[in-house]
Amino acid sequence: MINLKRVVHPVGQGSFYSESFFYMDRNICNVIYDCGSSSNRLSLRNEIDSFSSERKVVDILFISHFDNDHINGIKYMKDQNFKFKNVIIPLINSKDKFIYILKNIGDEDCLALIRNPQSFFGDQTRIIKVSSDSNGQSNRNESIDINVDESNENHLDETTIKNNQAISISNRISKAFWFYIPFNYCEKQREESLRNELNKLENKEINEFINSPNIEAIINLSKNINNIYKKVCETNSSNNASMIIFSGLYIALRTFVLAFYGHCYFSMDEACLYCGDIGLNQKNIIDDITGKLGFSCNHIGLIQVPHHGSKASFSDDIYKINTRCDYFFLSYGNHRYDFPSRKVLLSMVNNHKRLFLINENDVSIFVQEIFLY
Repeated sequence: MINLKRVVHPVGQGSFYSESFFYMDRNICNVIYDCGSSSNRLSLRNEIDSFSSERKVVDILFISHFDNDHINGIKYMKDQNFKFKNVIIPLINSKDKFIYILKNIGDEDCLALIRNPQSFFGDQTRIIKVSSDSNGQSNRNESIDINVDESNENHLDETTIKNNQAISISNRISKAFWFYIPFNYCEKQREESLRNELNKLENKEINEFINSPNIEAIINLSKNINNIYKKVCETNSSNNASMIIFSGLYIALRTFVLAFYGHCYFSMDEACLYCGDIGLNQKNIIDDITGKLGFSCNHIGLIQVPHHGSKASFSDDIYKINTRCDYFFLSYGNHRYDFPSRKVLLSMVNNHKRLFLINENDVSIFVQEIFLY
């Protein structure tokens, strides 16, 4: 019997979510979704240390996007001698890369990751980039299989996969016992408008900034970029490009799920939808998510409220992803910004949903134990 331990780690204003698989009490696979915090680096490092006490190999690291509070713990993991076998990131162009560099000025480790992921992680890590091109509904027969018992020495070339292409997890005992479905939401009209506006900037100037930024370039280009996003986007944010991850089963199997939060126990379906900082108030995005996931939505028992509960990224349409899903969670920092928003909290109450609030306090940790029969 395979069991999964899913943890929403208490790191404050950031994200550090882990899924560890066990067979006969032996750890066989570890998957992490984001690793960073802007409110409490000590809490983040304590959680990483606790995780690493038993597990030093990360079979898959998902990076939803390159905001500092989602990636600034990865260098510490490297320093603790973690081995990253596969790193899955959204495919971004040079102008998107420029925006993230602006957001990470002053953090050389994060800048190194953004500029060249392969160089940052090393030659023994496979970098997989997820395209934003539309790919229709996910098909398990076209999934990419990652066998956690095999070395990835023969699969180290950088790979680009289709949007919404499933990734199956296997070992020598069980084939495709779990699935991950990463995809980037892409609203074509917005993307085209952004591209047209950004193309008006000097490519040479942007490329020079990416390779060797200076203060003057930061001031001038950041003003131009902010003005463009204000003009084109519903919110002045690049968070709309966050990569969403479905984690769960493709078909209905016999499972037993227990969730622990505080001193309470909860039972729910096994799948989780990680939303990063995606803006759910964008036009047609919920229809896009449900269309790409198809019947997999029926397995979702837990959904991350995006962007730490910001009202600018929230929509009541989140409940349409799976109308039977009653459990949601979000990560936020104490006394930081205005998260979670009162609008989000009232929406959860009015729709009779249970919201798990995870901050930097140890007691706010959320843990699921999932048993596959």
